[in-house]
Amino acid sequence: MAKYNLDPEMQAFVDKCLNFFDEDSAFQSGEEQRSRYTALCKEFDKPHPAGLSITNDTVPGNGFDIPIRIYQPEGPPRMGCLIFFHGGGWVVGDLDSHDSVTAEIAHRAGVTVIAVDYRMAPEIVYPVGHEDCWCVVEAVAGNPDKYGIDPDRIGVGGDSAGAHVSAGLARRARDKGGPKIAAQILMYGAFGGDGSLPSYTECSDAPLLSTADIDEYHKFYWPDGRMPDDALAAPLAAEDMTGLPPAFVQAAEYDPVRDDSVEYARRLEAAGVDVELIVESGLVHSFLRARHVSNRAGDAFTRVCDATKRLLAE
Repeated sequence: MAKYNLDPEMQAFVDKCLNFFDEDSAFQSGEEQRSRYTALCKEFDKPHPAGLSITNDTVPGNGFDIPIRIYQPEGPPRMGCLIFFHGGGWVVGDLDSHDSVTAEIAHRAGVTVIAVDYRMAPEIVYPVGHEDCWCVVEAVAGNPDKYGIDPDRIGVGGDSAGAHVSAGLARRARDKGGPKIAAQILMYGAFGGDGSLPSYTECSDAPLLSTADIDEYHKFYWPDGRMPDDALAAPLAAEDMTGLPPAFVQAAEYDPVRDDSVEYARRLEAAGVDVELIVESGLVHSFLRARHVSNRAGDAFTRVCDATKRLLAE
């Protein structure tokens, strides 16, 4: 991995992660991956910021009550809202894995954050998880008074697989004529790019996510082992991106899915959508977890919070 020019802080983060989640983890069972991922997440957890109200609840789904966690900072009675979908290759992650991330976004951006514990592979395959997420979007938008939010300032966002889900939900809302989605907050997402994009070759063995890992996650989640060629499952397959919500799109330099974000942002801009693209120099996939141990990652996380504030709180 000599071609990846990581600074000492980022290299130390990668090394610590590999102690929990080694290079063969994507080839293990979903249960074993989750056990390792839970331990990894606890290693980087931080206490909640002061002044947050945090509530666990559920939203009725399709034969399943979908767990959610609501983070509400001190502020006006009807504030903006980010519905957050965690990453983890559609296989790992839950409300606890991203608890400190979502709490800090709520606190620093001044918005209500609603985190979603959607169902994952291999127990289910697409589109079950997507449908869980859509049920939450409809429930939150349909009852803003319950959540104390402004229905005109509801955004969707997440990291990695969560960014992928968010982009599909934004398109679905546009195509159905609602609910209104005010913003997309997308961190190092996979949007359906094929192997022809340069990053899939340049970063094929990148730390913490390789192209081999991606292939294994696809085998878990997609019914036939590959991402379907439709715009909900693969946002880059869409022919028309007009009318999609404004977007903050963030990628890591050393990440095989980097150019998914670059291409998604390029096509949004070409369609007249307000978009901010940032490719974070010297960072790897999952860098948000490094925000307290890496100055570069901390700066990148600040940009996430600032964009969320700008698009949903101001």
